Amino acid sequence: FGVKCEKTRANVWRSHYGINGKDRAIEKAKAIKLVYDMYGVNVSDDVAEAILIAKYRFNIMQKDTISDLF
Repeated sequence: FGVKCEKTRANVWRSHYGINGKDRAIEKAKAIKLVYDMYGVNVSDDVAEAILIAKYRFNIMQKDTISDLF
């Protein structure tokens, strides 16, 4: 289908959102809170991370598209 696929390290997208912590449990809790603050929905840690990864990649793709125009 011609879908572009790129890997993104967890520390990259987490730092984009200011998510940091001493262990995964803290980082997951921060991801859940961030998704709640953004969208007003309660989700599991896996769903929160999936949403944030997708949003991060979408933002990067938008920046790439805009820079291609100039």
